[in-house]
Parts: sequence; C-alpha cells; structure tokens
Amino acid sequence: MFELMTRISDQRWSAAQHQELETWKVAAASDVAWLGSLKTAVELYQWLQSVSRVPRRDERFLEVGIGPLGIGFIAVFGSLRPENNVAVDPLPRIAFASGDELIDRSMRELQERVDYRQGRANALDSIPSRSVDWVICDNLLDHTDDPAAILREMRRVVVPAGHVVVTVHCRSLAGLIKWRAMAPLQPNNPNRIMHPQSFTIRSAEALLEQHGFRIVASNRGESAFLGEWLGRLRLGRWVLEPEHP
Repeated sequence: MFELMTRISDQRWSAAQHQELETWKVAAASDVAWLGSLKTAVELYQWLQSVSRVPRRDERFLEVGIGPLGIGFIAVFGSLRPENNVAVDPLPRIAFASGDELIDRSMRELQERVDYRQGRANALDSIPSRSVDWVICDNLLDHTDDPAAILREMRRVVVPAGHVVVTVHCRSLAGLIKWRAMAPLQPNNPNRIMHPQSFTIRSAEALLEQHGFRIVASNRGESAFLGEWLGRLRLGRWVLEPEHP
C-alpha cells in the first residue's frame, strides 16, 4: 500500500527513540508543556462524549504509547484504581522537574494514577488476553516501527465488548507525496526522525479494518480544507470495536 510504510529497520527505530527521549526530557523540564498533555486528554474525552460514550471509572484501561511522562488520557479519565490503568511505553519513565513545586507535585499525583510499564506496544506480554475494557492509542501509530503488530496486540487484549480508541495524524495524498519528496533534503529533521510512518485517512482505516476492528465512530466526515491538501496534518480519530470471530 503506497500510503503506509512497512516495518522499519532496528537502526531507524533506535534513532527515533533517541530523538523521542530527548524531546520528552525538554518537556519534563518545562512549566507549560504539561498543559499540552492535559489539553489532548480533555479534547479526546469531549470528542468521545459527542460520538460514542465515555469510559466508566470502574472499567479497566490500557494506554499504549502514553509517553514517558505518563499523564495521558487514562491518568485523567481512567479508573479510580491505579492498578486498572496500565500504560505501556518503550521509553523509561521521566520525572517532572519544571522547577515549580506545585506543578511538579500535581504531575506526580497524576503519574501515580497509572501503572507505568516500560515495553513495546507490539509485544504486550504483561497484558492477558481479553482483559481490558478500553484501549487508548493516542498519537502513536505514526511513531512506531510496526503498526500492524501493535493493532494485533490491541485486538488480543481487549474484551469482546470492549472499545479501542485510535488517533493518528494523517495527510492527504498530495501532502504525503510532498512529505516523502522532501525526505532526502531533511535527513536530520527531528520531526521526520520521530515519525517513521505516514498515513492517509483511507490507509489508516484500511489498516484498522484489516486487523479485526469495526469502526463505530470517526471524524472522517469533517471537511477538508486547502491547507490539508497542501500538506497540513489532520488528526484522525476512531472508536473501534473488535469484530467477533
């Protein structure tokens, strides 16, 4: 499929992870970067309210690719019991060190709501099959070495009546061609290094359906603007249910 890159090399993956870690270290030392994580969680919750249903506090959650700060969606809107909020990320957890005591203490309290496990989302060995009510995969797939393997693992761990929420930045076909054409001119661009995969809305949906998910809700119906066609990213969102065998 033209729109979707295949699995990347170990060297390419290592470079991406190194760049990701350096970027997150900067965020951990900022007194404002945490606002972005909270804003993202709130926006996703509000979108779920508008198209589907929001999670209950007594359900079990898994967030893949939460980032090493560990304050993704489930830290804010997950279970009231930390053991039911499992987060998996390949990077080691980072402590906040913004220099503002109130901010750092508040962020530590959010981190304590999550059972953070360092590991790869394409090998969720610590998560039993059919054990999770909600899987959150927020802005992850274009950062990964093997999106298909991650989707297979998410399909394995979610219960038959569970929900999977996926968001990923997508390009128009014209934007994708532009992105790839510029690649040789920007080999050391941090944004390129951290995004080894590329998607269009169509290729993302095809990948989700190929791996056993039924699309319950999406923002696909939003109109495209000229900027999108010229290469501006669009955040695709989907609520999925596993197809029954």
